[in-house]
Amino acid sequence: MSICLLPMPKKMTEKEGFFLMPVGGYCSLDSRDLYPVFKFLKEECTFPAVIGKKRDEEPSIAFEKDASLDKEGYGLSVTEDGIRITYSTNQGAFYAICTLKQLIMAYGAKIPCVEIDDSPAFENRGYLLDIRSKIPTPETLKKIIDRIAFLKINQFHIYIEGFSFAYESFPQVLAGLTPLTGEEVMELDAYAKERFVMLVPTHNNFGHMNAWLEREEFRSFSECPDGFTFDGCFLPNPRCLNPLDERSYELIHQMSADFLPYFSAPLYNACCDETLELGQGFSKEACEKYGKEKVYLDFLMKVYNISKEHNKTMMFWADIIIHGGPEVIKQIPKDMIALHWGYLPSQPDEDACKLFYENGVKYYICPGTAAWNALIGKTDQMLANIRNAAKRGLQYGAIGFLNTDWGDEGTWQGLSTGYAGVAFGAAMGWQPDANDNIDLARALDLYIFKDSAGKMGQFVLELGNYYLHEGRVVNNVTSTVQIFYVPDTCHTLVQDMKTTDFDRTESYILEKLPLLYEARMECEDADAIIKEYLYGYEMIRYGLAIGRWHLACLAGTDTEDMKKNLRAMRDVLIGKFKEVWLLRNKEGGMETSYALMAKPFA
Repeated sequence: MSICLLPMPKKMTEKEGFFLMPVGGYCSLDSRDLYPVFKFLKEECTFPAVIGKKRDEEPSIAFEKDASLDKEGYGLSVTEDGIRITYSTNQGAFYAICTLKQLIMAYGAKIPCVEIDDSPAFENRGYLLDIRSKIPTPETLKKIIDRIAFLKINQFHIYIEGFSFAYESFPQVLAGLTPLTGEEVMELDAYAKERFVMLVPTHNNFGHMNAWLEREEFRSFSECPDGFTFDGCFLPNPRCLNPLDERSYELIHQMSADFLPYFSAPLYNACCDETLELGQGFSKEACEKYGKEKVYLDFLMKVYNISKEHNKTMMFWADIIIHGGPEVIKQIPKDMIALHWGYLPSQPDEDACKLFYENGVKYYICPGTAAWNALIGKTDQMLANIRNAAKRGLQYGAIGFLNTDWGDEGTWQGLSTGYAGVAFGAAMGWQPDANDNIDLARALDLYIFKDSAGKMGQFVLELGNYYLHEGRVVNNVTSTVQIFYVPDTCHTLVQDMKTTDFDRTESYILEKLPLLYEARMECEDADAIIKEYLYGYEMIRYGLAIGRWHLACLAGTDTEDMKKNLRAMRDVLIGKFKEVWLLRNKEGGMETSYALMAKPFA
């Protein structure tokens, strides 16, 4: 069987023979400066390190500097005589070590001979984790950093929205919560830096401000304090700051002063996306006179100036600005980075890629793991979206690849349901051509789940396609999960569905569950992964049961027994929800998150 790595390298030539790792081998370093990086090999290889060579013995592993290589590039040669690694920077050496660790994990002491010449297609490769609702413990965040560094991802964007950070200037908003503290950020920042990962502050400053604007002291800062209409629906709670109100600027200025100093990164993702009600309220006249995109850009520039005060290069989500066309796009400062996102199989949009590329705008291409609002993922959507993003980003000059893992509607999914998306994103962000046809199930088994039975990767990928059996496909949510988000009386959501749709979905999941029990995972969080997937399955069963109840209501059937059963299922699931939540996360936000699940069936 051919060598499988994660990510697959730019160029790999497999050769005849093996290198047998000797019991008494050693590693030759060409500089003492390399030792902090060499330590990351110790988990898989206990060879002692020496500078130079021993007089009477050739090294089993030798590092040699080669200034001609790219900053993150490396060469790795395994022959029957030993292992030779070439690098130009410690970061390149670190990635060589990650590859060597994988070879040892896959083959033990008998490593097949191979020549690897490797470097990334995208210089900037990020992973974004949404912590607005579910805030991981520092220990969990460190494990995430370990995982993404091992996969050669070099940026970790922690998405802050609402009150998931401990703002010193606003203690009143934090009552009863467990936010990420400044000291925790500094510890994570240093931990990530040792692993060549940049911890990027990510914080909303315009849209997505509903947690703040729903509070009485900030409500008048909003564009539409009494609610607004979007996509034909009236939404009662404000979400967007009024860009013409000086208090909006003062608020984000102070939030930034509380937040940004804890991050050493030169980048700042200021977000500013989904300003849904812009132009419907206080800024309506200005938007009609100057154009919505111009009003948006003026406020964006205020956020840009705040970023400059903190010596940060500002990044922002580009969903609003692209509608202004070339005339608005050309006004974006050359040192600002647009983040072009889209999470459907056909996205991110190719025309927008061209627009940025042709107008000289620096941008990242941003797909997603498709784990949110799905409970156990949407595999085919994830694969198509990430593959599409990598290829378009490479074609149209994107300077970065940022894979996103969101937490819409309370982050009901377990962390591990995003692992497949994170892994495939890491692979495609490293080298799209080399990883387009990667054996992802095998790679997951070898390097993420450490499953000696070779079942877990298949289980995760196949289970994540349950949404294709629901009878209808919904954007960025599965049909089953969508059922949770509507009022009990909204039976019309399922009026075009049949009981057989729910039965077929449940049968498909039941058919895949034996793979989970056949797996033999040895990864550190194996128990948590099993609990997260079993909880996800039970949640889907509950959603399907609600769907059947809706159909019974439409048919005029007596549903009292069904409601009694739903209440019993709900009460059990709330307990499992709490158990799974606390495996990796702080307690704050948990009750708010499961509020939709706890709705009564009166």
